[in-house]
Amino acid sequence: MHVLRNKLILWYSLVSVLCILTINIFLNIYLDKAFRKYAIEQREQQIEKIIHQVNDLYDEETGQYDPTGLNILGNAALQNGIIIHVQTRARGLNWDIRTHNPLECQNVIQHKKAIMKQESYNIQGRYEERRIDLTNDGIIVGILTVGYYGPYSFNESEVQLLKTLNRIILIFGLLFLAVSVLIGTLIARHITEPVNKAIAAVNRIAEKEYGIQTNLNNNTLETANLIQAINHMSLALKKEEQQKRQITADVAHELRTPLCNLQSHIEAMIDGIWEPSKTRLESCHTEILRLNKIVDQLRELHLIENDEDYLNKEEFEFSFLCQEIFNEFSLKAKEKEISLQMKMPKDSTIFADRNRIKQCMVNLISNGVWYTPEHGAVEVSLIKKAEETVITVADTGPGIEKEELQNIFERFYRTDKSRNQRTGGMGLGLSITKAIIEAHGGSISVRSQLGKGTEFVITLKGC
Repeated sequence: MHVLRNKLILWYSLVSVLCILTINIFLNIYLDKAFRKYAIEQREQQIEKIIHQVNDLYDEETGQYDPTGLNILGNAALQNGIIIHVQTRARGLNWDIRTHNPLECQNVIQHKKAIMKQESYNIQGRYEERRIDLTNDGIIVGILTVGYYGPYSFNESEVQLLKTLNRIILIFGLLFLAVSVLIGTLIARHITEPVNKAIAAVNRIAEKEYGIQTNLNNNTLETANLIQAINHMSLALKKEEQQKRQITADVAHELRTPLCNLQSHIEAMIDGIWEPSKTRLESCHTEILRLNKIVDQLRELHLIENDEDYLNKEEFEFSFLCQEIFNEFSLKAKEKEISLQMKMPKDSTIFADRNRIKQCMVNLISNGVWYTPEHGAVEVSLIKKAEETVITVADTGPGIEKEELQNIFERFYRTDKSRNQRTGGMGLGLSITKAIIEAHGGSISVRSQLGKGTEFVITLKGC
């Protein structure tokens, strides 16, 4: 298995090499074209200069060219790799540098050929000649033939300059490659360091060290998000572990009381201390029913959270449902002189599981009626929006402490720390309510203010 850091360095180096090679190729092509153009321009300038100099050697009276001057000019041109041949139109003069200096002409062409082969193996060079008319006052008086190694040629200094430039490009390319590898190593370390720390943190979390935090300042958005996600997961797992332990303790607490009661009653009857009377058997039966209720609610909660086909949705009037529940709590509300109120639009139809929504509303309204003091009020309202339905259950009770709001939907959690069954049930009602709403694809939240009351807000999407 490849190490991420090594792969990053390798790929960064490969990309750098590719870039360097591309730059070198383009620079070589550009330099080659530039030098080619320069060599051709230089040769053309030399030929133009030779034409002017030959014309200057023309004598109008004799109609001939000065042989001595042609000899000097021919040898000078030969030094630049150009071979000249001058012939008058009347053929009175036929001067050729190859006749006067044949060995030097051969050496010059061979030297040019050797230089160009050394400079580039792709050039198919050869000896070329060009015929140029010589004129005097617009009249052709002679023919100049210039020969050279073509299509272009360099002298030794130009070849040396070209080699030096190529060497400089190569050196800078190697330096750039070395710097690129160094930068690639630093970048790879910068990228992999937080990843390695994240892996170490995840391994510690896998070993059940929940709650650990990775403190790493990183300006890379994705890396920062990764670290933040791992830290959040660690805290969530710690909270979940604490909740599991709390649930275990709560379940044990909830089951211990009825089991202890059953045990003591049955042992007393077995030992003959108590007679198995109807009253005592009914007491045992009550505790058994209480145990069954706890188990049923836990099973129902598990079913809601894990069964996708748990809901049986249909259209129904929410106002009619609330009125049914109000009727069920009318006696209790009348005893405490609590006002049960509804704020509904004319069309309060929603698409949901009627029985499960009723179960949620019973839980919320019963809490409101139970905790709201005398002469208070419990209000249920519904607002239909474009893509969601918002249901609110508000009471004028004593409110809930801010620290307790975040745990209000947890299993077996009760704001009443005494855990008396007469003051708040078994602490599963709101957990079941939350599970049902989330099974509908909705959400539930709570707002509360001490001394002013509590408000539960249900949001159902597309209902």
